[in-house]
Amino acid sequence: MACLAFPLWRRPIRVPSLFQDRACEVAPFGKHTERAFFGVFDGHGQHGHIVSQYVATTLPKFVARARDLETAPAAALSAAFVACNSELATGGRVDCTFSGTTAVTVYLDGNQVRFMDTQAAVKIDCMRTVFA
Repeated sequence: MACLAFPLWRRPIRVPSLFQDRACEVAPFGKHTERAFFGVFDGHGQHGHIVSQYVATTLPKFVARARDLETAPAAALSAAFVACNSELATGGRVDCTFSGTTAVTVYLDGNQVRFMDTQAAVKIDCMRTVFA
């Protein structure tokens, strides 16, 4: 979790408000009609809308390519979060030094439901360090 402190005698620079939330729905997920992936992403910071859009479009691809998705879905989802975060941090597509997104996702596989959020996996943030 990042925290910025401002001296009491100075006010922070106000960034114009943007709608920074994004969502994704991938159903059916892959070639399986009984699988689906849903996500809600709450961007924050000056480029939060760009970060949340990137994660909304990229995270499902990482989940789809995750090894052990069928045998160890919790570990596979966590690994997908970490891989997405790493690519975002090193990709250089957006300066997100003070921007990022939180994420809440649901992976459905038949009658199995897997919930993953950034507290359980990793904070999706453009910092070089992964925060658990």
